Amino acid sequence: MSSYLIAPVLEYYGWDVPAERSGNVRIKCFEHGETRASASINFDKNVVHCFGCDFAGDAIAIVRRKEGLDYVESVKFIEAIPGTRNSGTSTERFTSEGIPRSAGNRKSNKRYVPARSGPRGRSTR
Repeated sequence: MSSYLIAPVLEYYGWDVPAERSGNVRIKCFEHGETRASASINFDKNVVHCFGCDFAGDAIAIVRRKEGLDYVESVKFIEAIPGTRNSGTSTERFTSEGIPRSAGNRKSNKRYVPARSGPRGRSTR
């Protein structure tokens, strides 16, 4: 599930987003010209899926496809669009290489304890 609201991103790219913003809603896809609505937005999960061109994704996937950006650049781009913040996700969580800042910085609470051996190498635990 995405940490960014999908409706402001869709509106930014010119999708006709309905005022009813709960559950699944059918709309016309932004990727291909059509006369009928072939895409479905799930506002509860903040995802979209087009049954015509098979595009599916969240707000980040839309920006990556439209702008040709990598993940971290897409997050920065989305944060500049008003109204997209959902639950406190921020680019400060990532290094410039896109690696989560917490990765590798965690101190393990586990301590190495060698296995005790009894006679003939059998474990005593």
